[in-house]
Amino acid sequence: MGDYTAGLQVSATHCAVTMFDSESLKTLRDGIFMDIRPEDPTGRFDVFDRRTAETVGARLREFERMRRRRVSRILYCLPPDKTTRIEGYSQMVLHPRGTRRVRAIHIRKAIEQARLLSLDWYYRPVHVFPTEFRLDGKIFYAPPLGVFGRKLETRVAFYVVDKDYSANLDQFFEYMDRVCQGMILAPLAQVSACKADRLKKEHFILIDFGATRTEIAVFRHSNLIDCRVLPGGGDDADEVLSKELGISRELAEDLKKNYGSVQESDLRDGRSVTVKRQALYRDVQRGQINRCLHGFYTDRLRAVRECLEELDALRHMEGAVCIGAAAQLNGLPELLRQIVGLEALPVTAVMDGPGGSPGSFLGSSGMFRFPESRYNFENTYRFSNKLWTRIKNIWEEYF
Repeated sequence: MGDYTAGLQVSATHCAVTMFDSESLKTLRDGIFMDIRPEDPTGRFDVFDRRTAETVGARLREFERMRRRRVSRILYCLPPDKTTRIEGYSQMVLHPRGTRRVRAIHIRKAIEQARLLSLDWYYRPVHVFPTEFRLDGKIFYAPPLGVFGRKLETRVAFYVVDKDYSANLDQFFEYMDRVCQGMILAPLAQVSACKADRLKKEHFILIDFGATRTEIAVFRHSNLIDCRVLPGGGDDADEVLSKELGISRELAEDLKKNYGSVQESDLRDGRSVTVKRQALYRDVQRGQINRCLHGFYTDRLRAVRECLEELDALRHMEGAVCIGAAAQLNGLPELLRQIVGLEALPVTAVMDGPGGSPGSFLGSSGMFRFPESRYNFENTYRFSNKLWTRIKNIWEEYF
């Protein structure tokens, strides 16, 4: 059967692990999901904390003893706030006197030239996205393969991590007695795990409502343009609800999951909530819960809109992909449309996680789908000179 390959995503509240053996890796079916929580309920995970590495490593060793097979390869889901986006630029003359057809080797040389001019030894590139090509002044957003021209200019976005973070990450895996085989940026893994690529949308926003923060990723022409991380998430909503109702945070979280809504019609819901843990809180009305959540997520989405306006990312957008626990709240798509001005795109996870809730495993499972998704530049444009590619580019140039 062979060894297992694992995808690992570390967040503040849990570590999500998705594993495939050598057979299931070919079809990406029958994956094994593992949700690792801190031993201390109030504790937090951190990739720079040795206790996190020991906890994850112990669970992996326990899994290996049960299956009698080793987890030999691990892919790491890289948080967007740990990367830096660096713009690169290169230009080359394809022919000194006449014109020449743009070929795959020219695109590769242009990207490599931009890398050499823009990055120094301190940075380790993780992803590269050519954002714009200019062939004799005409703009292309896809490689202009097959088009004749003389001068090719290329703008490239590099997503890099510094050497210090890379060394600390290697140390983290060394504590687990493992080796990191590769890194994939979290937004790219997440959109690959949900069926966003089947919507045929090229311009959209990805919003991840996490427990401690809200992550935003901007996609244009299926390329990752920029990422931002805003503080505040689901834990803060639990805290607001806990203070407003005078209950514990654990109970507030249960009420949010079971009865929470941000729908306008639910803000005046007079029905009482039956609290099984403590009879003292049986008179809590659903409308009171919903008003607290509505106020909190209204502020969250306003912060998201301000961030997108700062990036000038709202123009020509086709919608927003919302993931995370808050994305399941009733009425969130309407609130998103009112405040941000974008339609929520209907997406579902490709693989079902444990208990039918795959949201926590989008990053760890999406890393396996990323090589074949449209958001991987190498996969979308395979640098081939097929006849259809040449006809398409020539049509765009002249018509």
